[in-house]
Amino acid sequence: MLSKIQEASVIYTLGTLLTKGLRLLLLPVYLIYLSQEEIGILAISEAVIALITMSLSMGLPAAIQRFKFIQIDETSYFSQILTFKIGIGIVSFFILSVLAFWIKFQVDTAIIILSIFIGFLQSNLSILENKFIADEQPLKHRTYTFLRFLAIALGIIFVVLVLKGSVLEMLYIQAGILFIYNVHLFKIIPLSKKFSSFHIKESIIFGLQALPFGISLWGLNLSDRLILQSYVTLDVLSVYSVGYQLASGLSIVSMGIRDAWRPRLFKTYHNENEHFSNSLMFLKYTWLIFGFCQLIFFGTYLLFFELKWFIQYSESSRITNIVTIGLYYQALTIALISILLYFKRAKVVSFVAVLAFCLNITLNIYFIPIYGIEAAALITITTYLIQFIVLSSLTFKLMNNRYIKIGYLSIMAQSVVLLIELFYTLN
Repeated sequence: MLSKIQEASVIYTLGTLLTKGLRLLLLPVYLIYLSQEEIGILAISEAVIALITMSLSMGLPAAIQRFKFIQIDETSYFSQILTFKIGIGIVSFFILSVLAFWIKFQVDTAIIILSIFIGFLQSNLSILENKFIADEQPLKHRTYTFLRFLAIALGIIFVVLVLKGSVLEMLYIQAGILFIYNVHLFKIIPLSKKFSSFHIKESIIFGLQALPFGISLWGLNLSDRLILQSYVTLDVLSVYSVGYQLASGLSIVSMGIRDAWRPRLFKTYHNENEHFSNSLMFLKYTWLIFGFCQLIFFGTYLLFFELKWFIQYSESSRITNIVTIGLYYQALTIALISILLYFKRAKVVSFVAVLAFCLNITLNIYFIPIYGIEAAALITITTYLIQFIVLSSLTFKLMNNRYIKIGYLSIMAQSVVLLIELFYTLN
């Protein structure tokens, strides 16, 4: 089982890097051809896109992975799920577009509305993508997402390099490509006119219970940029955004492993006390994530002090190192959440995530005006650490064996090393 998870993890991680890490891979292009102000505008746009994508997915990706393998009529199941999601999504899009005129941003309202539309289109595609994940078809899943990434990346490069276009034109290209993908989606999964399956209702309820967690996860990842834009200039915001984007490589790795591991966990955990495969996987996962942290620390030095493209963003190196430590605890939390979801503890996961999100917002609003972007980075560590401590105490009661105990001891040792690295970063 572990070898299959490891193989799928590589495929999912590379695929996630190509899709969700779109801006990370295009970062050199942005740094060379875009101004700091334009990069700041992109940071706000991406925060909005991520919020809408997560919100309008309505927790259904997790529900599909949890319940899909017990379905009888897959065609009917996914048609009904998609129809429900599209209906809610269209209504939400119009409501949010109206609200965009009342919320004050440093960017044009047109960019915000277009970002909302892109988030809506992306959230629709999550239905098919998570069907591939639930079917344990990593290559098929990542081939599908790679082609979308390739089209969007080439479109953005064409706008930036050839047309010398603005951020708005980059978003138009992205929206157009995603619209085409949505048309293709409806051909694969036709919309349904009925909602009769018990598992449909169960999936929707499960998804809605997990939704607050998804939104809170977005809040912990991206709300700091929306708060920062109210207190700092777009140039300063770009410094923070570049640093955060480089650190987010750790999230890409953790999500890739999660996508490979979660469906297998849902199918095998009932025999965990016999084979301990999921517990052993968690132990290996902790060291893999810690290793990537060290790789990011080393890579940050090379990027900001050896490559001329990054020299003007040398201040971002401190942000990258600080945020990476916070994302280390987020990565561990992501693994623990899969176990809690198996036991249908979505309410507990959401409750803890909402509390962490509220704490994050409160601390950011209070400290960012005083201490600036470094405060936002340090608050990331604080909130992720608290969330991890609470959820790990709950998970330990459900998954308590020698491998898990070794895993927790490993995390304690890794945390000591990260604390020392944080001290040297700040000083």
